[in-house]
Amino acid sequence: MSCVGAVAIFMLLAATGPAGASGAPARSAASLTLLGQSTWVAPGQSFDMHIGVVGPDPSKVSVELTLYRRLRTQSAFRESLGTASGEGPVLDRLAPVPLASVPADPHGGYDLFVPIGTGGSPPVPPTPFGVVLACQISTCAGVYPVRVALVSDSSGLQLASIVTQLVFVEPPPGTRRLRFAIVVPMSLPSGVTDAASGASVPAGSFSSFSREATSLSTTSLPVTLQIEPAAVAALEESSSLPGRLSSARSTLSALAAAAGAPSHESIASTYVPVDADALVSAGLGSYLSTQLSRAGHIMTGAGIHTLGGTWVSAGTPSAASVSELTSLGIHQMVLPEDALSGSVGTLTPTQPFTLSSGGGSVVQAVVSDPGLDTELGDAVGTNGVLAAHWLLADLALIYFEQPNLDTLRGVVAVAPTSWDPGRGFFSAFFSGLATSPVVDPVTVSSLLQSVPAGVDGEAAVRHLAPVPGSASAQLPAASIRAAGARLDAFESAVTNPGVIGNLTDFLLATQSSLLSPPERPRAVGTFYRELDIQLHQLALTSDRTITLTSTTGRVPVTILSAAPYPLKVILTLKSDGLAFPDGSTRTLTLGRSTNAAYLNVRTKTPGDFPVEISITSPSGGLVFLEGRLTIRSRAVSLMGIVLSVGAILILLAWWFRTARSGHSRLPAHARHRQARAGTR
Repeated sequence: MSCVGAVAIFMLLAATGPAGASGAPARSAASLTLLGQSTWVAPGQSFDMHIGVVGPDPSKVSVELTLYRRLRTQSAFRESLGTASGEGPVLDRLAPVPLASVPADPHGGYDLFVPIGTGGSPPVPPTPFGVVLACQISTCAGVYPVRVALVSDSSGLQLASIVTQLVFVEPPPGTRRLRFAIVVPMSLPSGVTDAASGASVPAGSFSSFSREATSLSTTSLPVTLQIEPAAVAALEESSSLPGRLSSARSTLSALAAAAGAPSHESIASTYVPVDADALVSAGLGSYLSTQLSRAGHIMTGAGIHTLGGTWVSAGTPSAASVSELTSLGIHQMVLPEDALSGSVGTLTPTQPFTLSSGGGSVVQAVVSDPGLDTELGDAVGTNGVLAAHWLLADLALIYFEQPNLDTLRGVVAVAPTSWDPGRGFFSAFFSGLATSPVVDPVTVSSLLQSVPAGVDGEAAVRHLAPVPGSASAQLPAASIRAAGARLDAFESAVTNPGVIGNLTDFLLATQSSLLSPPERPRAVGTFYRELDIQLHQLALTSDRTITLTSTTGRVPVTILSAAPYPLKVILTLKSDGLAFPDGSTRTLTLGRSTNAAYLNVRTKTPGDFPVEISITSPSGGLVFLEGRLTIRSRAVSLMGIVLSVGAILILLAWWFRTARSGHSRLPAHARHRQARAGTR
């Protein structure tokens, strides 16, 4: 999650000059933080704050408090946070009070007791920090910015300041409170759970994640959780490593407790965050089903119960992606406002509606409020208490847009992915919600079921906005499709669910919407490397020459397997000089260690015959191993012997006839001599 927004706000809140100055921050080591405050102030109550001061000598600085006019809109609310000077006319500015005179605690905290006066009456009892609201009794309800500043006694310069809000409430009995649902994504920091990196969770990297899970598991208020299955898988992997077992398991236990709390709901999520429209428009819509099913398997294995049917969209879905999601059982959606067409007026949308996607799908939907989403994003850093009260005040402001109605209204806020709120946020936020007279916390499902659609002039049916550009361009679709085909082929050879699940995780991680364009090809490459590790566990024996002493024989092919699981493969032999009477292929199941297969061969002539060997997946398309061996034939066939003997006999007959013919042609005197020589 980006901390830029929160950092910018806290920088603006710190060390600004006094009114009328140039606005350049004063250089100071002073810091001012909000440690606690009254969340809601009713008539007759005081507004109390507990502040932390670090740096200056308390005897040399004073505290200045300024109350600003009531806010009317969310935009004015945001401006009041960013200017560090409140917003609008000043209602009451109190004279600086020496910090040394403010009640303190041993830990550097100071208590500001602020009585509230209304209707022109001064606050009772009178204190240095008492303020008066410029309103008549029963008309004062609203959100008032309050600036607390540290001022140097010697120079008059402002050393540090914070802006919070005084929320004054006076609802009549029986008023309908604003329904509020918060969606809390539970995921580890970006890169930690990136399955494409092959890395387990680094030690200590999930301390904030564990703290968040523990806080959510202990609250009884309704919360909608969206737990990232990739984070759960990473924690389970880390739980088996020395030195990390205890912390990883305790975090998993806290997650299971948070998801299983009676007031909570945990909605189903994809394995990693994905852009549904990007997948569908790239022709990879089937992976939505794979993402959800793999996620369900991981969550069930970890003992974390989730509910299907609800989809929280981070972007603008198309009609095609909505149709794909509804085919997978999605019937409720939380959408950003810019995903919808048409104007909703000046007031905050507070009613569910039926989403018309143009594809015939019927989905009940609600908008996530952009202002509330921003405040959740700002809940980062050390001053989590201040961020919690900003959010609570903004909720009150939405209520005050149309207060005291008989009709139910509701809003949803979605925290950013890998959310890490500052310390103290959850305790302050849930404590404020529990005591709120104007806000009623619910889950997303409860809000959609209880808040009626099409009232207060809001549309009962809303339409999707045009999808900007081509979402599919974000994904290397061809590479992902090819990788999926290889995984399918590998799965036809392997029955081990563990190895298939791990490879599936690597492939699904390539589709994460959190990956940048340069990271996506690297993620696909990592999948291929992991698959190659599995494929390269086969080898042929080093003896690759086989001698035959007859024209037929059985050729052994010995395959060594280092895979810790059985492999079903197809063995194929190919040779131009050999015949395979029983076929040249065999279906084998390879166990670990040595595996031998025998194929009958026949030779026609003596000699050396090369044989090509390939071992592939049963479905084809995936080669585990390729090699070659040599068949050396020493045998002589019967036909060869017959032909050779025949040739010798013909040669002898020719020689005998030639010899006899030569003797009959000698002259008489030669024959006479030959005869006489013979008689001797």
